[in-house]
Amino acid sequence: MNRHSTLVSYLETVLRAVCGRIGVPGGNVLPPRTVIGLDAHSDERHPDTWRSLATDLPAITGLYSPNVMPEEIMASIPSG
Repeated sequence: MNRHSTLVSYLETVLRAVCGRIGVPGGNVLPPRTVIGLDAHSDERHPDTWRSLATDLPAITGLYSPNVMPEEIMASIPSG
């Protein structure tokens, strides 16, 4: 982290785009469909879909929302 880290990150991305290094083999940035497949989904109606314990929310594309974490932590702490 430095004084101009956001600007530097932006300029690096612009440079990669200008040089054609985004989404190509050997490039620095992968296209989204290679990270999470388009067919990866969670059917919340299916009984085998994992759900969070405290909020009972299903995973979205196999990942839980970070907003669930504080409630899960607070639910595991005994009150009293």
